[in-house]
Amino acid sequence: MKKVSFGISKKIQLLKVVLVLASSLFLGTVFYSEAEKMILKNKLEELSESVSVYRSGSQQKLKSIEGDTLFLSQVPPIQGIILAQKNNGKDPLDGSEAEEWEARLASIFSNFLKDKPNYIQLRYIGVQNGGKEIVRVDKVGTSINIVKKKNLQSKGERSYGHL
Repeated sequence: MKKVSFGISKKIQLLKVVLVLASSLFLGTVFYSEAEKMILKNKLEELSESVSVYRSGSQQKLKSIEGDTLFLSQVPPIQGIILAQKNNGKDPLDGSEAEEWEARLASIFSNFLKDKPNYIQLRYIGVQNGGKEIVRVDKVGTSINIVKKKNLQSKGERSYGHL
């Protein structure tokens, strides 16, 4: 077998090729690692910004719901129903029957649901009779339905979130 020998210039060229390949591999690895860190940092910043926007929107929605709840709790039929229930079904202040107050509240709930696209149901639930619904209005699509008295449900034993 013949022994292959390289001259000094060939060895230097080979060393140059090895050094170029090694430094290219090193720089490529460093560049890839830094690019990955930058991309991850940018994605985390985007995600943080999205969470902040979502949190702000959620807080605004909750404030709106809280305001709507406060408004509805202060409409006259609420107090009228309470007074009528305490006085054998008749409001002593204006003589309205409990059923009249309930119809008025159902009308308010109906109009409220028409104006509020994010709501699908409003209920007024009493403490008596196991937490039975006194008034319930449902929105199905664009239809607003006042639930008949015979179809009202008792909610005292269930979590409120269940329909």
